Amino acid sequence: MTWLRAVVLTAGLAQLAAAGPDAETEAAVRARVQRTRTIAAYQARIVSQMRPVRFYPDEARREGHTGTVRVRFVVKADGTVARATVAGSSGHSTLDEAAVSIVLRAAPFPPLPPELGTRMTFDLPMRFELVEDRGKVDLL
Repeated sequence: MTWLRAVVLTAGLAQLAAAGPDAETEAAVRARVQRTRTIAAYQARIVSQMRPVRFYPDEARREGHTGTVRVRFVVKADGTVARATVAGSSGHSTLDEAAVSIVLRAAPFPPLPPELGTRMTFDLPMRFELVEDRGKVDLL
């Protein structure tokens, strides 16, 4: 299960459980589930587009820097990135800058599905680790 799918499904189920069985109609529940699926499918496309452009900065590798960066980025309806920032630092500016650069290199993304609106914000953790002196970047 991907990072976004887990968050969206967990939040949706918690809201339904708290509200009780009569809080939403079956149609509303179906619409929410469909939206969750649409978001998860779009998120998977974004992640697959980022994989080929991942990189580990040479300076960070030489200095043994590792860590996880959480990048927050806004995708507009046409798939362009309106903004990409570090929402959670690794503690190393070279890794933080690389994470933002990976998002920007992968853009533009496919256009947003119309049912998702005109902009969508994503939070994506990227883990930078050294394995046998080789840099590895995981999109979590």
